[in-house]
Amino acid sequence: MKWFGAILVLTACTGFGLAFADYQKRRLKAVQMLKKAIVLLRVQILYANAPLAEALWETGNRVEEKTGSFFRAVSDRLEEGDGVSLKEIWEEELGKVQESWSLEKTELEDFRQFGGELGYLDLAMQEKTLNLYLERLEMTENLLQRGLDAKVKLSASLGVLSGIFLVIILI
Repeated sequence: MKWFGAILVLTACTGFGLAFADYQKRRLKAVQMLKKAIVLLRVQILYANAPLAEALWETGNRVEEKTGSFFRAVSDRLEEGDGVSLKEIWEEELGKVQESWSLEKTELEDFRQFGGELGYLDLAMQEKTLNLYLERLEMTENLLQRGLDAKVKLSASLGVLSGIFLVIILI
């Protein structure tokens, strides 16, 4: 019976380590997808001269579903024209999807602030806002990319080693 418990503890700890490693990979992918969406939004606003609602809709159609559904939902709410500001719409829709995005609180807060600054500025200021946010995303992506391999190996190893440690203590 002890050995069965030991195997369960070792398996659980290894699973936690692998789950954390997977989270790090998903976080990097989410930042990359968000960066792609902002680049597409920038193209729609600056070069296609599309209105914001249309630019958001087009962006939503060209990115992965989790991210795309957010942009399409914001676009739909803007089209309704019920007197709610873009900032309020952005925050409400972000609240609905933030759990499924694998982003940290600081990254979500940066995205929330970006949405608040997007709607009411002229074209030149929107360009500066888009470029500034893209720079932030690139810095975050580079930081995550540099440490990804080490974090994945470390979390998987710590999961296994903590499992072994707990088994030794319990036996």
